[in-house]
Amino acid sequence: FSRRQALKPTATNVGELVDDFSVLLQHTLGETIYLQKQLAEALPPVLVDRNQLETSLLNLALNARDSMPRGGRLIIRTELYRKLANSNSFTDLPAGEYLMLSVRDEGEGMTAETISRAFEPFYTTKPAGVGTGLGLSMVYGFVKQSGGGIEIRSRLGEGTTIRLIFPVVHETPSQQQQHRLRLKQDGQQAQVLLVEDDIGVRQFVQRALHKMGYTVDLAENGDFAWEKLQQTKQYQLVLTDIIMPGSMSGLELYSRIRQDYPETKVLCMTGYSEQVDSTLSEQHLLRKPFMRNQLAHKLQELLKAEYA
Repeated sequence: FSRRQALKPTATNVGELVDDFSVLLQHTLGETIYLQKQLAEALPPVLVDRNQLETSLLNLALNARDSMPRGGRLIIRTELYRKLANSNSFTDLPAGEYLMLSVRDEGEGMTAETISRAFEPFYTTKPAGVGTGLGLSMVYGFVKQSGGGIEIRSRLGEGTTIRLIFPVVHETPSQQQQHRLRLKQDGQQAQVLLVEDDIGVRQFVQRALHKMGYTVDLAENGDFAWEKLQQTKQYQLVLTDIIMPGSMSGLELYSRIRQDYPETKVLCMTGYSEQVDSTLSEQHLLRKPFMRNQLAHKLQELLKAEYA
C-alpha cells in the first residue's frame, strides 16, 4: 500500500518514547482531548526507526482527535503481546513475543468499508482540502517494513482502537549504554538557554535537551531571557519560542542577541508560519510540532555553522 521508506532502526524503549513524546502530543491535540497513558513497565525494546515511530504516533493521535470534534479521551497503551500460532489476529506474522502499542479514541467509529480501505493511499473520510489522506498508509508502510503488524478495531458510535505490534529484541546492557552515550555526545556539553512560556512544551524540550547531553537553563519569556543573557554570557545557543507574554518577543530577542552577542547561536520555534519574519532564515527556524531527532539535527547543524 505504501512506498518503502529509508529507515534507521535502533533498539527503542517504546514506553519511554511515548512518555517523552506525550507532553508535546498533548499540546498538539488541544485542551478538549484528554490524553491518558497506560504504559506497562519493564518491556523489552523493539528494533524500529524512532523518528518514524513518533511520526506514526502523531498521525494516529491526530486522526483520533479529528474523530472527536467535541473532545474526548485518547488512550495510548503499551503491553507485551504473545501471539499464538492459531491466533485470529495478525495472521500474517509468526508466533512469538511482540510489543503492542495501541491508540484508542472515543470517537465516531468506522464502518466495515472504511476499515477495509483505511490503509489505501489518499483514502480519507475528511472533507476535501483537509489532510493528505496519507497518514494511515504511511503508518502501515512503516510497521510492515519494521517486521510488525497493524489492525483496526472499531464500532460505530463507540470509537476506534488501532493496534501496532513489533517483534521484541533482547538488547545487552553494553548496547544500551552505547546508545545512551551516542545521545549524550550529541550535546557536546554545550550550554543552552531555553525560552518558552508553555510549561508542557518547556518540559518536553528540556527533557530532550538533557538526554542529548546539553546543559539547560530556563526562561519563561524574552524579558527574563535577556536578563539571564546579561548575567551569564556563556550560552552557546538560545532556543526560543516566537510568541510569548512580556515586552520582548522571540524575534526581538533573536535580533538583540545577534547584535550584542554575535557568538551565541539562536534557534526560534513556532507553530504558525505567519509569525515568521522575512529576516529569519530556515537555519534559525524549527516548526512545531517537532520530533526529538529533528531538534537534535537542527541544534547540531547550528552549533557547527561557522557564521550563524
